[in-house]
Amino acid sequence: MSKRAPTAANVQPALMQAMQQALALYSNRAWDQAEQVCRTVLNAQANNFDALNLLGIICAQTQRLPEAAELFGRAAGVRRDEPTIHNNYGNSLRNLGRHPDALRSYNRAIQIKPNYAEAHYNRGLTLQDLRRPADALSSYDQAIRFNP
Repeated sequence: MSKRAPTAANVQPALMQAMQQALALYSNRAWDQAEQVCRTVLNAQANNFDALNLLGIICAQTQRLPEAAELFGRAAGVRRDEPTIHNNYGNSLRNLGRHPDALRSYNRAIQIKPNYAEAHYNRGLTLQDLRRPADALSSYDQAIRFNP
């Protein structure tokens, strides 16, 4: 008897189960193991949004900032209309000192979700870094407006 190649119908539930495992590991602070599971998922499905996002978070938290930015950028390309990924991408870019790129990411997050207080706040930080205090103050005002 020969083994059948995995079908898309079989692979998707397995990837979803693996990502549930990765999230549980991450929640239990077993970051190395969660990272391994995410990388396994990405080997099977290179554009898996959940694996890209979680691995990006792990890389950011372990100060692997260039890798975090690359992963968040890929995830933002997969889900262009997900505001949180654009905010995460902006954070990683800002941490790398890539302020104009970070500002574009925050602007995209706000374009998708205008009342996204955290993105307005992060936009304000970036504008402050760019020595644009009046614009930064306006972003901070928006952040407070949406999350007093």
